[in-house]
Amino acid sequence: MATFREQLQAAVRALFDDGRIDYFIGYVEDYSHTFPAILTKDSDISGLTFDRKSYNNLAQMLPAVRGERVGLISKQCEVRALNVLAVEGQIDRSRIVVVGVPCPAMIDPRKIPADGATQDLGPDAWQEKCRRCLERNTPFADVFVGEKVTTPTPVAGWPALEAVEKMGREERLAWWRAHMERCIRCYACRLICPLCYCHQCFVEDNKPQWIDKSTDADNNLFYHLIRAEHLSGRYIECEECARVCPMDIPVDVLNNLLTRDNYERYGFTSGETPETRPVLISYDKNDKEDFIL
Repeated sequence: MATFREQLQAAVRALFDDGRIDYFIGYVEDYSHTFPAILTKDSDISGLTFDRKSYNNLAQMLPAVRGERVGLISKQCEVRALNVLAVEGQIDRSRIVVVGVPCPAMIDPRKIPADGATQDLGPDAWQEKCRRCLERNTPFADVFVGEKVTTPTPVAGWPALEAVEKMGREERLAWWRAHMERCIRCYACRLICPLCYCHQCFVEDNKPQWIDKSTDADNNLFYHLIRAEHLSGRYIECEECARVCPMDIPVDVLNNLLTRDNYERYGFTSGETPETRPVLISYDKNDKEDFIL
């Protein structure tokens, strides 16, 4: 019987051979590392894979092939991003072939052992988003590769966020200031995000200039707060922003705070279906209004 990797490569070859796609966005393995790549029909796809180190949200790479017929490997993270991008008019979903896979849960890079083996690592080594995941089998897939798996019972709530909220006000402020003082404003969090697609970010505006170019704690906090607000009702919990931060700043905690508030106030989950509109451009006469003064 063909291995999962062989099944995946065969499915991608079939998409190219049938003329359904011009490009394929997936993960390739080289020297024990897994990284994203854009492939064409003439590419060598023998390195194409999907494993527990397939971190990047591949929807972030769609602007590079805008308007083309594209296939891409999709976890639930990618599908939620695609749903938001389609509703916001950034992609034509009819020109995208979603290749679904059974997600084995991504491993926290900080918990990968020296030998690199991840197959037998349990929930304690998973990324937090994977412990909260509600669906391991890609929803709304056009093609599904492999055998579907059972989704474990998700962890309730947002543990990292709740740990911060247990701090006293002054302790919490000091905790955030310590992190903001280390931020070098490299914008890796912005660049990796599939939903930060503005051609010009507010931090680059100079008429008016919203934020100073210096990287002190106050300006850094202003940047992260405004970015979190821009993602409110759109953030799809892939948490790539926190993973790629070279200073290990937990920026996902801010995003998850607004995600939780939107869920608790409005029962809203971003990108849940292809029809789900971002909460801040939606209206329901039954929305709670108890927070209005």
